[in-house]
Amino acid sequence: MIKINTILFVHMNKTALKYHSFCPLRQNFLYFSRGSLSETKTWLTKASNRKLISEEKFSDLIDRYNSLGIKLNNYINTIGNSGSSNSNDHQ
Repeated sequence: MIKINTILFVHMNKTALKYHSFCPLRQNFLYFSRGSLSETKTWLTKASNRKLISEEKFSDLIDRYNSLGIKLNNYINTIGNSGSSNSNDHQ
């Protein structure tokens, strides 16, 4: 499971680079990333409930994903705010 998460993370980083210069596409990609993050947390919870991973590993990964989620939300909000202020400058 950890290997799959690592592969997913690397793929998301490579894909994110493609959308770096196009703000609306980048923001849309970030929304999908947030959904993937939530789905990963759901499957980690299921794996823990089914005793497929230890409680220590579960706690460590959930803490990491929660931290990542906060950072991702802050980044999405920053992009949204900068996009709206830039559009007002051109009017």
